[in-house]
Amino acid sequence: MQLSNLRILRAKDDEALQYMDKIYDISIQILENNININNDQPPSSDMITNLAKNYSELKVYDKAIKLYDILIRINDEDVNI
Repeated sequence: MQLSNLRILRAKDDEALQYMDKIYDISIQILENNININNDQPPSSDMITNLAKNYSELKVYDKAIKLYDILIRINDEDVNI
């Protein structure tokens, strides 16, 4: 995630998107499709938020919105009533 942030700061948006898309694909596999081939830990809410924010900054709104929807679902599941 840090590499994509650095690429955005250096105006290397295409490189940033390559790193971000890899993280996005793995995150969606784990969080949406329940596919976890390497037994990776699910991404943290902070990481998902950062990724969504970066996509928004690069005007890739469809992926940003999907990530924000996942965050809302995670938040709703964590609420203890």
